[in-house]
Amino acid sequence: MKLGNFVVGKDAALGKPGEGYHTGVTQGFGFGFAATYIGAAQTALDFTKGNFFINQTFAPNAGRVADGLIVQRSMQKWQRH
Repeated sequence: MKLGNFVVGKDAALGKPGEGYHTGVTQGFGFGFAATYIGAAQTALDFTKGNFFINQTFAPNAGRVADGLIVQRSMQKWQRH
């Protein structure tokens, strides 16, 4: 998964810049916290691409979700990143 041009709003930051050692939110904690949620997002994306699209159908259409042109186009974009 690739994140680009990502900005964290001031209301979502864990303290002010440079205050990590005073608040207990050190650099290692922040990276670990971020890695956990990036891993969860990657797992959700992998499940969606691997299981949901391939196996899921919606009545009354008997075709798989993966057979839809919009889904195929989206999956191609995801494969490139």
